[in-house]
Amino acid sequence: YEWWNHRIQNKQLIKIEDVQQLPRTAVNIGETMEAQSLKAALSSHLEYDGYVIGFVTFGQTQHTRVWHKQEVRQIEDFATIASALVGRVLSKRK
Repeated sequence: YEWWNHRIQNKQLIKIEDVQQLPRTAVNIGETMEAQSLKAALSSHLEYDGYVIGFVTFGQTQHTRVWHKQEVRQIEDFATIASALVGRVLSKRK
């Protein structure tokens, strides 16, 4: 999953509008998405203390789609809120 991990670790948004159009370097991601009946996906990283700690993904199972600016903003906002919540929990464990 190097293609996916590279983008997440570099804090890049992953916007897949059609799983069938993924580059050859992402063939394993495409196979995994197809096994989950995903046609499209939008993913953003989760971050704590400057480090990537995971990601959150919105998936489309019915058809391919164009991800709009508002949807991109929504997942980025959600990832920011989720990161803050995880950070709060982790800081209480220290």
